[in-house]
Amino acid sequence: LTDQGRQLKGPVSALARWGLQFLGDRETRALSRPEWGLMAMKAAFNPEAAKDFNLCCEWHVDGLPFYIRVNQGELEMGLGQAKDAVATVTTNGERLAAIVSGKRGLKEVMKSGDFKITGSGLAVVRMTAMFRRST
Repeated sequence: LTDQGRQLKGPVSALARWGLQFLGDRETRALSRPEWGLMAMKAAFNPEAAKDFNLCCEWHVDGLPFYIRVNQGELEMGLGQAKDAVATVTTNGERLAAIVSGKRGLKEVMKSGDFKITGSGLAVVRMTAMFRRST
């Protein structure tokens, strides 16, 4: 991006944080793509909650693989698989949106059967806590 493009990071992030309240609404799901969820997750990320952690998890949401790596409060997200993931989560966008938006807890979503963890469940618990929308 150009310098002017980088200046938009703050306003676009603020709009994305505002939009978190609408995650999971039926109308918004109809116009959604899995990769758009990455922006919502970036907006919901709480660096303070992540400051003491170094971990990486791989996610498969509606068939889209991506990774989330946290290093002492710094967030890195990208499409594709992660070589150093300690856990892999397979779910759908609706379940992930419910967690990120704070509308449902991780335990509740896991009971639905549409949220599968391979590897460290504790890492996934810690990671999802870093993405909870503040109320």
